[in-house]
Amino acid sequence: PRKILVVHQFLSIMIPDEKFRPVPEVDLVIDCDGWGPPQAKLADYSQFSLGPHSEFPAIKLFFDWDTPLLTPIDLMRLSYPPKYVVYQ
Repeated sequence: PRKILVVHQFLSIMIPDEKFRPVPEVDLVIDCDGWGPPQAKLADYSQFSLGPHSEFPAIKLFFDWDTPLLTPIDLMRLSYPPKYVVYQ
């Protein structure tokens, strides 16, 4: 059966493009990790989770550090809403 590999990324230097390789039977999810205001979170989301290597958009939200915290409604209103959301 297919597997899901979730990679947490918040800086472009963390995973250089040349390091990405497709793996048969593995779906790659790049989770936009990192904390901050909504504008910063959504900029990172566009760069990492909607980038060429992520098969499914994902975002990580921090209850204590994201001010204000994006709501499920905020996320569903995006042009490309995440398929995977992590709360910490």
